[in-house]
Amino acid sequence: MPTIWQEIDWLKKRVQDLEQRDFDKIIHDVIVMRNRAQLEEDLFRLENRLRKLIHKFGQIEIRIISD
Repeated sequence: MPTIWQEIDWLKKRVQDLEQRDFDKIIHDVIVMRNRAQLEEDLFRLENRLRKLIHKFGQIEIRIISD
């Protein structure tokens, strides 16, 4: 049977693991939100460029190809 000190050490390790996981999730969420914001900004710029092209040439054809 583990001693009280082994139990305490195990609990400390468990808390550290949970804190690290929470920290990793926060970092992941920040990266995802930053990427989402960057994507929205890129799409906004693309939309403005397309509007300028449509205004200049009247009509354009757009094909979206995904991997």
